[in-house]
Amino acid sequence: MTVGSTAFVFPAFEMKYASYDIRQLEGVVDLFGEALARLGRASSLGVDRVIAAYGAAERYAGLTDEEKHHLCYIGSCVLADYVRRRGMTPNWIGPYSMGLFAALYAARCVSFEEGFALMNHVCQTAHQVGRHRQGYGMGSVVGLSRRRIEEIVRACGGEVFLSDEMSDKVVILSGKRVELDRVLEKARADGAFQGKMLNVELPYHSEIMQEAEDLIASFANRLCFKDPECPIVACTDQKILRTAEEVRREVCVNVLRPLNWKRTVEVLVERGVNRFVECGFCENLSKLLKMSAKHVEVWHPKRFHKLGVRKSAPSSMAGAEAFSASENAFEC
Repeated sequence: MTVGSTAFVFPAFEMKYASYDIRQLEGVVDLFGEALARLGRASSLGVDRVIAAYGAAERYAGLTDEEKHHLCYIGSCVLADYVRRRGMTPNWIGPYSMGLFAALYAARCVSFEEGFALMNHVCQTAHQVGRHRQGYGMGSVVGLSRRRIEEIVRACGGEVFLSDEMSDKVVILSGKRVELDRVLEKARADGAFQGKMLNVELPYHSEIMQEAEDLIASFANRLCFKDPECPIVACTDQKILRTAEEVRREVCVNVLRPLNWKRTVEVLVERGVNRFVECGFCENLSKLLKMSAKHVEVWHPKRFHKLGVRKSAPSSMAGAEAFSASENAFEC
């Protein structure tokens, strides 16, 4: 077991973002500018809108779903390379939900542009499948155990699935909104601190999204994945991904299989990780880590200014040339 290892973790879109002025991180605005320039018209975001979205919750809420996905992916890629430039590199990678795509870039499985295209395709496919399933969504319960939530779901019946166990007392559900409301109401009556619908219109990470698998696979099979530079712990089944083919399979099922973030963190800690770096401006993962793995060191972007600057930065994000180098490195 490796002692003193670092894991980079990657949040999903629509997780709660902390209002933060990203201009406090020296050089990070330039990196956002270079990343957006690489994407050109593929994204409608501009640097000013990125600064505004991260700086105020109401500005973030005003983005379209597509823009939120773009912001999540671009921001995570920029932050991962920002941290690398300051001397902190990952021994392990732990993606959460749609954070998978930025994680693949950070692990050097795909280029920046390939990861963006893959993320876009998966999101568009999910919405394509979701158009035929009106009245679905996701909800969260805080304060009850997984076992008790499963009992409530069985008692209520209907099309509701447990889609993630985030911690001992935080569970995410997917399914029909009407039936989710019944489960959430029962959970609150049973003593849950909180039971509410999430601002998500699709039943991600449930068998309801099964139709998406073949559509995603047809796209993923055309990409030239590389073996990850460091192992990735899959949030779906906690398998350790070490090869390009294992990564490809995870990409195809990520959106339709239930997650277990609690167990993902446990596996990383069991493997010797004692430092977690959240590559994203949300606070959810960092807060959960501090609650569930109290003995580990947790780095959130609000602390990144305390990192030193390496004189010789890795080529992954050293300006526009870094993106070119990253792209060229993964040509088949």
